[in-house]
Amino acid sequence: MTRVGGNATIILEKDGKKLIPKVNIYESSRKFEKILIGKKVEEIPDLVSRICGICHVPHKLGGVTSSP
Repeated sequence: MTRVGGNATIILEKDGKKLIPKVNIYESSRKFEKILIGKKVEEIPDLVSRICGICHVPHKLGGVTSSP
């Protein structure tokens, strides 16, 4: 795992000679949807692409497909 936007814990459990990884990812609520209220539909893809600097393209595509 190279990057996580938020906090993560990795717990390794041992079952005999085998290690079992358990990953918990916690992301805080950003309330980004509140910022979009009252914005023009054309602005939404550009605004949501700023949610994450790592995965901006999926956010932008999600903004395009969810726009009315």
